[in-house]
Amino acid sequence: MRVEHRYAVRIVDDTAGTVELLDKHGIKYERIRHANYDTLIFYVYEDDEHFAEVRDFVSHHHNTTGMPSPIYTREEVENAQWLRPISWCSQYPHPREEFRFLERVYDLSNYCGAYFKCDKGFNKLCGSGLVQKDGFTLAKEVKWGSRSIMSLYWVYDEFFVSPRAEEALNKSGLTGFGYLPVYKKDKTVRQNVKQLYIEERIPSGFIGDVYEERYVCPECNSIRYIQKAGMLRFRKEIFEGVTADIVKTSDYFGSASCTRMVLVSHEFYKVATEAKLDRNLAFEPVTLV
Repeated sequence: MRVEHRYAVRIVDDTAGTVELLDKHGIKYERIRHANYDTLIFYVYEDDEHFAEVRDFVSHHHNTTGMPSPIYTREEVENAQWLRPISWCSQYPHPREEFRFLERVYDLSNYCGAYFKCDKGFNKLCGSGLVQKDGFTLAKEVKWGSRSIMSLYWVYDEFFVSPRAEEALNKSGLTGFGYLPVYKKDKTVRQNVKQLYIEERIPSGFIGDVYEERYVCPECNSIRYIQKAGMLRFRKEIFEGVTADIVKTSDYFGSASCTRMVLVSHEFYKVATEAKLDRNLAFEPVTLV
């Protein structure tokens, strides 16, 4: 596994010498020209000998940081017992204004709407305690193309499937899920998408000794993590006796939103890849400790 950092920096006259630095170290970049400025997009691995220099330069001159992503070998993914699926996002849940979809979709009896300041000084919404009571509403038809599984913006712990994916999953023998309808704005049911309803939640077991950020809500004491890239580690005992092929964590994750994490078995991964349901669907291996 290697950790790749994606940078997107804005330059006007480039007096700082960003292009010169990248050229000197042979770092390829894409230059997007706008009316009054250019955007440079480039990638640097953490194990690159010039990574620290580039990271510090960008932080100092552009006041930004790279977006880290773990890059796994095929062998690492193939050998994992459990994996985290990461899908493309198509739409926001409706109605999105003032998060009004929450009262339609969820039982808010145990919902924590407290705001608190994180270490960086930003206000964070807790958002824990949601329990789904009804299906989601989408304002527009899903345009699947060759894709089969998606998520919604703000709702990263639910997956939605195309008719082709539903058929493949129904034939697979996989367990741990059902389906919920997805509605149009007039409350009639959409025919080309269903929610993949995940039935089982595993006990808390994220090993959070290495993380990017950790938030503790002062109102309800729930803990939320932003995992460090490549450090997706769980205690192996929480999976003992689990027969479902798709589960949710009890642990909360996320920066902008508070969500649980969806994990799937190796068998689920095999079905998805062999049935070609993995277009715009990535899998991150889980380390069991």
